[in-house]
Amino acid sequence: MSLLVTIATYHSQTKAEAARIHLAQEGIESVLTNESIVAMDWLLMNAIGGIKLQVASHDAERAAGYINALEGEQRERLKSQATEFIRFHCSECGQPQQFTGDRRGGVETCTKCGRYIDVPEVSDEQMIEQHLTLEAATGESVRTQPMDGVQRKVSLPMEVGCVLAFAYAPLMLSAMPIWETDPNATTNLAEEMLLLIINALHIVPPILFFMAVSNQPWSKFGISRPKWMQDSLITIGVWLAATFISALTLNLLLPYDPGAYVLGARDFGASELGASDLGASEVATYPSINFGSMIGWGTFLLCLVGLIANSLAEELAMRAYLIPRFEDLFKSTALAVGLSSALFASYHAYQGTENMVAIFFSGVVYGIFFCICRRIWPLVVAHTVSNMLVYMNL
Repeated sequence: MSLLVTIATYHSQTKAEAARIHLAQEGIESVLTNESIVAMDWLLMNAIGGIKLQVASHDAERAAGYINALEGEQRERLKSQATEFIRFHCSECGQPQQFTGDRRGGVETCTKCGRYIDVPEVSDEQMIEQHLTLEAATGESVRTQPMDGVQRKVSLPMEVGCVLAFAYAPLMLSAMPIWETDPNATTNLAEEMLLLIINALHIVPPILFFMAVSNQPWSKFGISRPKWMQDSLITIGVWLAATFISALTLNLLLPYDPGAYVLGARDFGASELGASDLGASEVATYPSINFGSMIGWGTFLLCLVGLIANSLAEELAMRAYLIPRFEDLFKSTALAVGLSSALFASYHAYQGTENMVAIFFSGVVYGIFFCICRRIWPLVVAHTVSNMLVYMNL
């Protein structure tokens, strides 16, 4: 039985495994020792002397020759790559980038916008040349724009401005007092729910489109696979915190009235708080679900769908999209949460100044939870529950 001889020592599992496979291709059996220990705790690497590549004693000389040749080829390849340059464009800002060839496949920082960028395997010119060659050979049209060299044709400030234009401006305009003709008028419940669904349809798809072309992972915007237990706990926490802060704010701002109490963004009492208490411009009336009138299941389901659609649209726009993009623009999470909360509260102006303040602080709560967990689904559910309680007069 031949003794095992160590012919090389590695401090990288990848390099050690590559050497073992290379010897196997040359017909030489080899084993790696200490590999399992390093896999459990790489901090023990130096203590055990690294990962040892061992072969039978009668194959030691031939195996060492193959390993020396392999390492020589790797050194020459690194030297040649260091004299080459790989050129491409930043996928975020379009700024031309140039790095040495040994950085291909790695991660670098854009010299203009400072974002992390993936260095492609080939330069833009080489990729275009490959596509043209393939097109000439096959006679079929081939994409000539490098996948890693896609330039953003819309700047980040312009992108955020576009989203604000179609997701925020209509809501703000509809909330302005000049549109109020009859402060005591109420809207048919089914009609209002249909309007909420329509509004969500013109907000949600464009925002999802901007997210899709932003070159950012969906998880950055809080969109990921639901985790029922975790999301349920977050939902309860968001709802309790937002309800508490809203009620506390309203009780501090509104004059004391023993015949009334507040919940969320709405005031209730024997006859609701009237114009003599808050001013005519600060009284908001809503259609509500009155179970005493035995509404049909169809109306109830329409109300549920409408409130879910409204919550999804608002959370996607105000939290999932605006907070990450404001973070990118202003480099401040606190400022991003504050700005999104202010925008969120401003288009609720029809509910009065006190309610706007309460909604601002509840928006801050939602923003904080979003920044902590980066998940949008708990916020949508908590938002829907809050709105449902308001419409049910609970």
